Amino acid sequence: EFLHSKTSELLNRLDVGLPKNDSCQIANPGPKSTAWKRSHAYKQALRDDENKRLEEMRQEQQRKAELLEFKQKQEEETRTRSLKNEQRRSQTTWNKGGARVLQKYSLLSGLGQTTS
Repeated sequence: EFLHSKTSELLNRLDVGLPKNDSCQIANPGPKSTAWKRSHAYKQALRDDENKRLEEMRQEQQRKAELLEFKQKQEEETRTRSLKNEQRRSQTTWNKGGARVLQKYSLLSGLGQTTS
């Protein structure tokens, strides 16, 4: 249906440039007849439409690739932030635990000393 409407539209556009049947005909149209010209123009219009469609598809694919790249970059940044936050939490926990161990060690070493 879509192709039929496009074909009709194209033929209507081509008919505008052609002479009317009741107008004076050229005695010798030459090697390229009107039918050939119409066929050639029709095929060229189809090629142009196809090229336009392909270009639109390329542009859409480019937009999708850029969007995918952007999303992947965002996900990577999110993973990096999460990893850094987890490392900070681990470091903080270790530092607190290490301080407790050092504090206990200091207390224990103080008990072992003899006072004179």
